[in-house]
Formats: sequence, C-alpha cells, structure tokens
Amino acid sequence: MSVSKGTKSAIGMGLICLLHLLVMLVFRAFFYLGMYKAPEDAYGISDIIVLFLAAVFILLLALSVFWALVLWLRGGKQTKGAALGLILFSALLFICQPSLHQLAARWAS
Repeated sequence: MSVSKGTKSAIGMGLICLLHLLVMLVFRAFFYLGMYKAPEDAYGISDIIVLFLAAVFILLLALSVFWALVLWLRGGKQTKGAALGLILFSALLFICQPSLHQLAARWAS
C-alpha cells in the first residue's frame, strides 16, 4: 500500500507544527532569561520574540486545519483519515502548548 500525496502533506504539516513548538520550548527554556531586559522596562526583546513565535504557531495551526479541510473535501479514503488525524494533532498541540510553555519556563529557572 503506497502513501498518497495528501497523506504525505498532512504528515508534513503536522511535523512543521511540532518542530515549531519545539523551537518555542527550546527558546523559552534556554535563551529567554539570558537576553537583555532593561530594569525599568516592563518587557524586553525576549518577550517580543515569544509573542512572535506564538503568533506564528497559531498561524501554522490555522493553516494546518485549513489544509486538512481541503484534503478532507478533495481526497480519497486514506487522505481523509490523514486530514482527520491532522486536525486532531493540531488541536492536541494547541491544548498542550500552554502547559509545555510553563514547563519550559520552570526548566529555565
């Protein structure tokens, strides 16, 4: 049984979202505290980077769900299963991200 192009693209989108989440966690755990923040400032460049990474993460998840809906509407049986899996995986990443972010912050301190 060969893997369809739609299934491969769904797996690829899921991997991109997962890798971006890992980049966010590595940044929060190992680089966030080491970046300069002026004592009188409420936030620093590291906070802006975290905000940017979170916005990109939300955008990637939205694109994943959109792509999964396209695959589900246009694909065959195998592709529809992969599209459903991509939607569920995106939802799981969205739900787990805040807890993982807090865990990474605890590792940093």
